[in-house]
Amino acid sequence: MGLIRRLSFGICLVVLSAAGSGCGGSSGGSDGPGYVQIVNVIVDSPSLQADVEDSLFNLNFRQGTGLVEVVSGNNTVEVIYIDPDNGDETTVVEEFELAVFESTIHTLVLHGTYDAPQLLSLDKPFSDIGEEDSEIYEAQVVNLSTGGALEVYISEPNLDPGNNVPVATLVSGAASDVLTLDAGDLRLRLLAEGETQVIYDSGEFEIEENTRRTFYIHDPVGPDPASRGSFQTTDSGLLTFPNEVARAAVRTANMVVDEASVNISVVDPGQGDTLRADDLPFTGVSGYTTVDPAFVNISAQPVSGAADVNTTLSLNEDTFYTVVVAGAVVDDSVSVRALPLARRLVATSAVVQFVNTLQETDIDDFDQVDFYVLPQGDELDDGPPLAADMGFLEGEEVLVEANGEYDLVVTTAETQSILAGPVRVTPVGGTAMLVLITPAAGGGTPYQLVTHNDG
Repeated sequence: MGLIRRLSFGICLVVLSAAGSGCGGSSGGSDGPGYVQIVNVIVDSPSLQADVEDSLFNLNFRQGTGLVEVVSGNNTVEVIYIDPDNGDETTVVEEFELAVFESTIHTLVLHGTYDAPQLLSLDKPFSDIGEEDSEIYEAQVVNLSTGGALEVYISEPNLDPGNNVPVATLVSGAASDVLTLDAGDLRLRLLAEGETQVIYDSGEFEIEENTRRTFYIHDPVGPDPASRGSFQTTDSGLLTFPNEVARAAVRTANMVVDEASVNISVVDPGQGDTLRADDLPFTGVSGYTTVDPAFVNISAQPVSGAADVNTTLSLNEDTFYTVVVAGAVVDDSVSVRALPLARRLVATSAVVQFVNTLQETDIDDFDQVDFYVLPQGDELDDGPPLAADMGFLEGEEVLVEANGEYDLVVTTAETQSILAGPVRVTPVGGTAMLVLITPAAGGGTPYQLVTHNDG
């Protein structure tokens, strides 16, 4: 395995390096510079700020610095979170001294959760990789996902993992040795140890010869708990590749104003299988069902026996979808739309997805609205709407800091004429909320806000 250090705070920092170890005093070399790279793999992380000897770096999830040249010897490192609303600072990793050695790359990897962060240190030599036209690159793989061991395949794009040997098999929290592999067109695939199902597929990418690449594996942030995520760092930054085999998730919502209930079905057109069927009352919202990303047929059948409304949707991998049925039977205006949400739950914020199901506001033949999320005590003039000029069956997702109470208000677009609200909510960090504006049951006013907490 590669050289790994797990850093503990408030106790002696033991440096696992051939250059020495100790507490206090310079334990690094002094003849030349070393290098530090910081990577954020905390899946529920907000944007953090890393301070390396007074040089500041902003790091969101799946972000990393390039190689930062520093003097060898002890260098101070600290990681904090700054609340964007009030500027309050929270210490994520307390300040400590990192012993930096000459011509060594010290990679500090933030992982775990925001409430229980961990720090992993990986050390390797900073040196030239191969010779000109060697057609090789240097690789290391770090598995920071939870669960069982993973088989890692980095190969030519068309090679079958089932007929090849993994470059590494890694338990949770482990790093591979530093590997020398063939450069060129490649593809990363992950399998649970001993299984045949690919749970991560990067698709094709290219690595140039004589370069470094570190592959980080993390837990999924989308709707497919069986999958995994991954990204790659280089000497200058990082690269991300979506998981091409991750599944999607679908839920349904009934906002048809003049029906007691509507039966909404999601059907696989190829096999004819019903993936989800819900008989929902007005303002009802179902739970999520995980499905393969593909075309699906949506059928909405009003309980009165009015004609079905049918449409076909294309679902993307690793994405949540809310299928909203809205409008009215009486004027044959029932419509269906799938609203995507590529959500990642963040510990310090709530994801709010707003959907407008009004076909008309207090202005004739005008359906556009503005959506405000106002901190308690604020008025409409205190800030712009978080979602503006939203038409019928249009939606938008916003992040709201989970640091107090807020008022939800919907106005006719660009008028501040209130259609619904204020509705007081207290967002909880690491959760999602669906908010819809609808007419009253049967149609017309008073308009209402429907909120649904996903947890």
